[in-house]
Amino acid sequence: AGASTCASRAAGGEAERAMQALPVVQFPAPPAEALRALRDAGNRMAAEEAWAAQQAANITTVADASAVELDLPRLHALLVADVLDAASFEGLAGCVRSMCNQWRAPPECTLIGWFAADDELAEKVEGLLAEARQFLGSKSPFLAYSDGPARAVCCELEAVRLADRMPLEERLQRLLELVPSLDTSWVLFTEQDGLWHPGRTAFFRNFARQVPGPPECLALLTPVLARPTAADADSRELLRKAIEVNRAVRSVGGSGPRAAI
Repeated sequence: AGASTCASRAAGGEAERAMQALPVVQFPAPPAEALRALRDAGNRMAAEEAWAAQQAANITTVADASAVELDLPRLHALLVADVLDAASFEGLAGCVRSMCNQWRAPPECTLIGWFAADDELAEKVEGLLAEARQFLGSKSPFLAYSDGPARAVCCELEAVRLADRMPLEERLQRLLELVPSLDTSWVLFTEQDGLWHPGRTAFFRNFARQVPGPPECLALLTPVLARPTAADADSRELLRKAIEVNRAVRSVGGSGPRAAI
């Protein structure tokens, strides 16, 4: 028995040395695009499952949620835009796309009042809005919450073209008239060239659902803003997409890109 055990150990040692002699194959990491596609597919499946459960329970609108005492916040993004040249259009395009490309659901309703200086710019804006509507319509429902009976929401975009450059207050008032007068309605204001952090809607939903109500809390403020610190070309290129806002925020205090927080 002793000899047999020794022989087995010797054989095991030779096998181990043979394994160590084999070349180590390094498999490349999946590309970022593939990881994002996998994440998006998982979120999409979870949202569809949650929406199906909500349909079965007749919880698909704000009124349905209110009927079963689910005081969940409903986000309305208000954006007033003056598109006077190519640069202002590019700023608006970046803003709208960052509003759509959120880690969680975009605002349930995005309201845009816009003015264009000429027909060519107006055509570009119409194309941008059609792109955003198509994205929101094809991707809805979106996953808004990780738990609860009403986890998924459908999102939409409404736009009002203005014939002239009305005062800002008047334009905002026209958009506010489209927001339901409910305690669950929350308004997010944004500048036309402001890029949204990809976690902005998740952040505001999380805090808005915890506030005690309008008598005690009427507004929530974002704690962090990122902006380029220089006017050169590199800094202007720094913040072009929602994910780049996240990188700038994460780099605060380090040796990251030139952005002030």
